[in-house]
Amino acid sequence: AYEIPKRDWSSDVCSSDLGFFVLYSMPSLVLRLLSSLYARIVARRNRRFDNGSGVLSADIPVISIGNISTGGTGKSPLVIEVVRLLMDLHRTPAVVSRGYGRSSRGVLVVSDASSVLVGVAAAGDELSMIARVLPNCVVVASEQRFLGIQRAKRLYNIDVAVIDDGFQHRQCARVCDIVIVDRSTLDHPSLIPVGVLREPLSSLSRASLVCITGNVKEHEVRSYTSAPVVRLHTAVDQWLRYDQHGAKNTSAPREALLVCAIAHPERVRETCEESMVRVVGEHSFRDHHVYDERDVREIIQHAHKQRCRAFVVGDRKSTRLNSSHVSESRMP
Repeated sequence: AYEIPKRDWSSDVCSSDLGFFVLYSMPSLVLRLLSSLYARIVARRNRRFDNGSGVLSADIPVISIGNISTGGTGKSPLVIEVVRLLMDLHRTPAVVSRGYGRSSRGVLVVSDASSVLVGVAAAGDELSMIARVLPNCVVVASEQRFLGIQRAKRLYNIDVAVIDDGFQHRQCARVCDIVIVDRSTLDHPSLIPVGVLREPLSSLSRASLVCITGNVKEHEVRSYTSAPVVRLHTAVDQWLRYDQHGAKNTSAPREALLVCAIAHPERVRETCEESMVRVVGEHSFRDHHVYDERDVREIIQHAHKQRCRAFVVGDRKSTRLNSSHVSESRMP
């Protein structure tokens, strides 16, 4: 008689190809299905706007600065420079942005070009930083950029609008679409959630100007766009020393502790090194992190340990860090 050998099927399932597929391949498959669904939604939406459906004119020139990926690519510094150029041309611009991470909703005037009207929590850290750096510019937070532009026109008689992170917000017609492309955009070319793209690379064909950063080469984007391609380089605008009386201009420190809550802290480190500032330590937090007292204590303790008297803070975050009373803490 032939006896069928006994098998431990429970362990067999876990170690089999089927088990491997269930345990490891299913999450990847789900992500790819979600990415495919997202791609269909993006394509349908873009076709609608390409046909002019739902596009509204603000009746003034609108310049959009954005990207096609998630995470930071350096939009805010470019927004500031574009506004400065417009002011040099004697224009009256307004910056309009969603105001990422703000506690408020709807249309909110952050700055009336003479003073900052709301705090960091209500405006969001990025717009608070922009309002502080551009004290003579109207700054408005609005999920719907078109409504924000209309409010700025009605109240402050602006004649040009710069919309931050506006490439996907196509409801508002614009005369110029500036798109920033960094290395992460090209190294992870799949749509979210598989990759980092909010739109496919082919969407660069809509751009009026493509700005590349880091080690991205022009030929890497040229197949996707016929627009001019320029390189962006980040440089230190000014060094500030904060104390209980506020901020004052100062010279670059010889060494500093790096404190960052941005998507790519390595870029700040590179900028420090280019400015001949030795980075003796680093505290990195997630993007848009809100500093609390515990964070500040840890940063101060680290500075004491390194016998360091200076911090370098990712600029938009210095607004939040100031509110945590770093300047009141005793440094070595």
